[in-house]
Amino acid sequence: MKKTNAILIMICLLGIWATSCVKENETINNSKKQEKTAIAKRFGNVNLKSASDFSGSYSLFSKVGHTANSCNNSCVMLGGKRGHINCQGPGNLCNLSASISVTNTDPENPENILYNAIGLFDYEPTDDTTFFMPDRSYYIEDDNFENGYIYLNIPTQILNRDAASNQFLYYNITFTEAALFDNL
Repeated sequence: MKKTNAILIMICLLGIWATSCVKENETINNSKKQEKTAIAKRFGNVNLKSASDFSGSYSLFSKVGHTANSCNNSCVMLGGKRGHINCQGPGNLCNLSASISVTNTDPENPENILYNAIGLFDYEPTDDTTFFMPDRSYYIEDDNFENGYIYLNIPTQILNRDAASNQFLYYNITFTEAALFDNL
């Protein structure tokens, strides 16, 4: 009788331990989903030429900007004076959406990981002549990627317009399996 009770107690303890592990994993998975505050959606199919070539068109969605009080009205240099531009720079005050066409900076070199992009529409992300782009890691929602976790990373930069097309230019974009930036 004692041996049977000991076995039952061991089975119960094992069951409690296994259940707690499952709950812990659910919490981790939920927190990873919540971290995806910036999303990119790819237009069309993945370039089949190379699994590591992420060239193509993407729609970007995230939050940017902060109040003038948050940066003491001095976060950017405007005409030689410190100032603030609403809905630009770090923060999460405003919605950002932009469509871009991404190209590899050196497609002949498979080791190259840097990409550049040009905007597709005049008014995205703003109709101003420049845009203070904060660093952002966009989770790419695309079922065609095998591992399912690919991020498009844009470092902090001042976006300027191309003289010929009047579209914003983005530089030094990378693609990684983990987010490089916290999107703050």
